[in-house]
Amino acid sequence: MKRDWVIPILAICIIAFVIWLNVHENTKTVIEIEEKAIPAQIIDIQHFDNQQSVAVKYKIPDTEKKGSNLQTQDEVDFNNKYFITTEYETQMKTIGRSTYGQQQISYFNLYVYDISSAKEKLLKKIDVLNLMKQKYSEEIKHVAYRGGYSYKNRDYVSFRVFSFDEKASGYEISYDIQNDSWIKDASLHADMESWGSFPQEAGIILETNFSNRWINNGDLFIQNLNIILSSSQTNSSFDIPLFSRYPELNSFNHLDNGENMGLFFSVPPNDLLNLYIPKGKNPYDGLILDKNNSNDGQEHEIHSFEDYKKYSRWFRTNF
Repeated sequence: MKRDWVIPILAICIIAFVIWLNVHENTKTVIEIEEKAIPAQIIDIQHFDNQQSVAVKYKIPDTEKKGSNLQTQDEVDFNNKYFITTEYETQMKTIGRSTYGQQQISYFNLYVYDISSAKEKLLKKIDVLNLMKQKYSEEIKHVAYRGGYSYKNRDYVSFRVFSFDEKASGYEISYDIQNDSWIKDASLHADMESWGSFPQEAGIILETNFSNRWINNGDLFIQNLNIILSSSQTNSSFDIPLFSRYPELNSFNHLDNGENMGLFFSVPPNDLLNLYIPKGKNPYDGLILDKNNSNDGQEHEIHSFEDYKKYSRWFRTNF
């Protein structure tokens, strides 16, 4: 008689296990790292025009992939005085087989460097996530970096902060670098002037002033007085008109010796072409004035600003 109960009990156990397994698969929580920002490392700093402009060479270190959906973010901004870079990790929490997930930051650090001298100085390393929780709400789960900007002769770093409370609120927070203070005021952004940035794995950039953020998604970027070429190109030369004030300089060679970096030119108010200069290199080497734009119908390599003035058919009309 006892043996008659074995099969039903075994069947009930199997059914219960299947039900539990199905419920478990639909209710278990999975946390996956979705985004990761690695702080940039400054390699070299050069100043021009009596400190009025600066060239910075930097790189983003490699990161080990932790998941198939992981995206690495390269967030860098700077002007003549400050270099900003971020460090954070974004997690996506999903429940069961549902595609719905909740995104939140597990940590968020801001690094502010003083680059007004030949060697960078770390002014601040700020734990933004925990600071926002202390100042505003423990419910804050996510911080989004918005960039650096200038407003009324002061320099700020902007963030969008999100909480997952009943209001699901989000608001703008700005860090005042000079005063080491925080401002919760979205109206500041109405008149802000964005800093320039270069979202590549490595780069050299030269800034002469604050400028608008990217307006192009191709090989060539123009920001106010800056000419910027992406480092992602495989060709050794570009046949692109670089700038309206220098239309004849439409082809030049890479000077980076195969390194993963870009070439950045600037046309400051004194009308000199500035370029980050590798040690022992001439900043003008590789610039080519083609025959259609030279005053003698011949192609010339431009090794100095004097060469430019001597051979350019446009020089007198430009200045």
